Amino acid sequence: MKQKKIKLVVICVLALAIAAGIYSLMLNAEKKNDNKSVAEDKNPIPIEEGATNDKNQTDKATVTYIFKAADISEIGAGKIRGGDNVSMVVTYKNVTLGKIFTKQIISNVKVKNAFTTDGELVQKNDISRSAGMIELTVTIEEALELDNANLQGKLRAIKQNQTFDSTVPVAAFESQ
Repeated sequence: MKQKKIKLVVICVLALAIAAGIYSLMLNAEKKNDNKSVAEDKNPIPIEEGATNDKNQTDKATVTYIFKAADISEIGAGKIRGGDNVSMVVTYKNVTLGKIFTKQIISNVKVKNAFTTDGELVQKNDISRSAGMIELTVTIEEALELDNANLQGKLRAIKQNQTFDSTVPVAAFESQ
């Protein structure tokens, strides 16, 4: 009787693992389809030909990407200004592993302009106002990566003079 219970438990665990794998495959397929539909749309974002970011990607079409932070902690405490270089990172929870990770999405991108949350331009030497939005010039692929990262977790801009190692999870906590 005890062996039958153990076999039943093993079968249930295997069935759950298979179901989780199928669900994961379905989510990945949906994400790929979502990306295709956005990319195949007839250029919903104005393309600025020949613009460059610090990656010197003059051969790829670029777009203006506006990142609006929900909180100034997501945007270098509001101290990021036009001309600064930033890395965009996302912090998210991996449900399967039960841990929280932070990964770099893009790095060394020059901020074109910084704005207050009301949309007013913040000059580089203005120390009295905090930036709540930044304007970046990125490739279309990078813009899609940023949007997907924003849906996945908390997106943040980190000034380039701050160090960040994208190969190591910044935080890995066991879920409760």
